[in-house]
Amino acid sequence: MLPLNSWVLAILCESLGEFVPEIERFLHKRKRDAQNNTAMAERTLKEYATPYTEEPQAIIVYPTVDDDNFEIKPALLNLVQQNQIYGSPTEDPNLHISTFLRLSGTLKENQEAVRLHIFPFSLRDRASAWFHSP
Repeated sequence: MLPLNSWVLAILCESLGEFVPEIERFLHKRKRDAQNNTAMAERTLKEYATPYTEEPQAIIVYPTVDDDNFEIKPALLNLVQQNQIYGSPTEDPNLHISTFLRLSGTLKENQEAVRLHIFPFSLRDRASAWFHSP
């Protein structure tokens, strides 16, 4: 089957008199894939082998904390990692946040700073990829 172009889609939509979202999504995905493949094809093998020297951007801005009072307990980190969210459509992100807040609510000092430091450990797979995306 030949790939559909945008003008073919326009002609089909005019003749049918309706919008076909599946075709539109297919065309956008095909266009994105073609652009990604072109961008990847322009890199040489040497560029792939060269280490990335730029510092990654910080996603969270951590508050300044007095070093004497800051501690992340391994037991808390273990509990957070046992209750990770994967980012699947069937998971409830509100339930994940409430569970995370309940677990981290047991802290006495520097509660906000510790929450900010351990939150990325509560994410996995698609949720982690979303969190770390620019």
